[in-house]
Amino acid sequence: MCLAAGVCEEIIYRGFMVTYFLPEYNHRSGLPFLAVTAPAFLFSLAHYYQGWQSVLKIFLLSFLLGVIFLVSGSIWTVMIIHFLIDLLSGFAGMHILKRTAEN
Repeated sequence: MCLAAGVCEEIIYRGFMVTYFLPEYNHRSGLPFLAVTAPAFLFSLAHYYQGWQSVLKIFLLSFLLGVIFLVSGSIWTVMIIHFLIDLLSGFAGMHILKRTAEN
């Protein structure tokens, strides 16, 4: 599941959406704020079911992934990072559930 999420979500939110909003930037200097912020906002809202605190954390992480995508120029980099975050979160969640079940 974390592989599918890492690949599909990055293609949509970074590969497509960041690229979609880049023409609004028109080669000005600095960070193309809209191209990074709009997809991060939409991605975080898609995770609203996890609660508002998670939405804020996901927004910040998504913003960072957008910056990494622009700086690296590679969708693969953010796919790998996203995959690893989901994988490690899954393992941590399983470990926590196992420990609470034992108590």
